[in-house]
Amino acid sequence: MSRERTAAIGIDLRGNRSLSALLICVFVVMIGYGVALTVLPVYTERIHGLSRTSNGLVAFHLGVLTSVFALAQLVAGPAVGRLGDRVGRRPLILAGLVGVGVTEAAFAFTSSLWWLYALRVAGGLAASLLTVGALAAIADQTSEENRAQGMAWFGTAVSLGVVAGPLLGGLLGQVGTGRATGLRFDGYTLPFLVAGALALVAGAAAFVFVPESLDPGAGRGDPRGVLWRTLTSSPLLGLVTASQFGLALFEGTFVLYARERLSFGPSQTTAVFVVCGVVMAVLQTAVVGPLTRFVGPAIQAAIGFALMGTGIGALMVVRSFPVVLTAVGVLAFGTALVIPNLSSMVATTSGGRFATALGLKSSASSLGQFLGPLVGGTMLAWRASSPYALAAFTLLILGGLMARAGANPHARVVTSDDAKAPRP
Repeated sequence: MSRERTAAIGIDLRGNRSLSALLICVFVVMIGYGVALTVLPVYTERIHGLSRTSNGLVAFHLGVLTSVFALAQLVAGPAVGRLGDRVGRRPLILAGLVGVGVTEAAFAFTSSLWWLYALRVAGGLAASLLTVGALAAIADQTSEENRAQGMAWFGTAVSLGVVAGPLLGGLLGQVGTGRATGLRFDGYTLPFLVAGALALVAGAAAFVFVPESLDPGAGRGDPRGVLWRTLTSSPLLGLVTASQFGLALFEGTFVLYARERLSFGPSQTTAVFVVCGVVMAVLQTAVVGPLTRFVGPAIQAAIGFALMGTGIGALMVVRSFPVVLTAVGVLAFGTALVIPNLSSMVATTSGGRFATALGLKSSASSLGQFLGPLVGGTMLAWRASSPYALAAFTLLILGGLMARAGANPHARVVTSDDAKAPRP
């Protein structure tokens, strides 16, 4: 597919059936992730070795279970990216969808803590295949000028899935205990079975509607050069890690924090995640694209970091349910500005090796997603508000530094021309 053709296509979803189908597949996969956010904490009641233990130990294992999913993506990202530039985006997408479906469904068949860990690792590997493949396919079908908006559409699909997941988990969680062919069907297992089935259906749809988007003549440079340039030309990957650290810390600890500190019930906790996902979904597409005409991606990301820090910091002091929703909305607004703009900036440095660069970005994201719940869960067991204090301080400082750098007319801006230029 030529660059002229991709620029013409842009992100007109009505005229691009393959991109629309791809975004639907991403949405479906994120339903499973959203299910895990709300169901996994109570699912531990079925897990041998966690029942009748202290709340601190349960919080620790929940943090680690969330973190190993991201750890698998962290390890796999660079290799998956190089593979995507070699064999194409479609094989990654299809393998990722099938892998996610199988691992999600398999949750219903185990009550062993160690099997649960194994499934989370396998699910992370599958998610890495899908995420890198999908982001690279979006980069293939957008120009440099509208790439941030294309990444925002991807973020919208992710956010809507995170909204639908808790809703699905809450609805199916009301189902009573039953048995069929020796398997226990109840509110703990059905959400994972349904999420797995949906991912497999999405895999079948992708097989039909998502073609290969890799231009055989694009990005023939040395992928190791992309790795070197991306890591050394700017702090982009560190910023990606920090943004995901803050978001994952919130997502991985809020269920327990809300129960112990705010006395929230399941319905209130679900509402918080719904608000977070809806705000991110709506604002990524409604704000990022139009704002790009007036404000560059670096300044947008700086504003986003400041909003993320403000929102997560407010959770330390607010108690009223409506005010908590407002604080989470501010956090989500900031995330909506940060994630697509950083993704676009990373892709711009790739010199056409979109999958390789975005594989590195996936690893940077996963590092934050790994550290966020792990650090958050450990600190939560020590003092309830401490993880939010750490995240707020870090995000606000980064927002200030980015704003200063973005406003400096002498600051070096990394462009696609820089990425293509030979190194001495």
